[in-house]
Amino acid sequence: MLAIKLLDGNNLHECALPERMVYQQQRTQFRLELGAASRAEAIVTKEARKYRGKIIDVSEGGASFRLRKGLPIQVGDLIDHCELALDSESSIRPKIEIMNVKAVAKAPNLQQFGVRFVGLATADLATLKVFMRESERRKLRNSRM
Repeated sequence: MLAIKLLDGNNLHECALPERMVYQQQRTQFRLELGAASRAEAIVTKEARKYRGKIIDVSEGGASFRLRKGLPIQVGDLIDHCELALDSESSIRPKIEIMNVKAVAKAPNLQQFGVRFVGLATADLATLKVFMRESERRKLRNSRM
């Protein structure tokens, strides 16, 4: 802002535009949204009980999935036993932290859990990257047809 002037009883803000502007991507990692046809499944084990649900999206840093409402899983929980079955050939076993829990508007008996990976083996990360790359290639091939 260069100056503030009074014109006809109103403030007039005199500004200058920068010579050059740079766009930056805020997200540090690509997020893969899994469609309705995906059979990707999350299996979370807490207190010797297993809970299964559909994976909604996944990235190198975390995932979101839906589980039935009323489970003893809360924001801040650290869960050591989680399996993400990405497809029939690939699965990973990260340690996760529950970052958020949201109600699902179209399915009142479900909750969506957003999780952050706090422990992911190098081999699991490589498996995840290959899965994400192949899924995107499939989507691109199918969109061209």
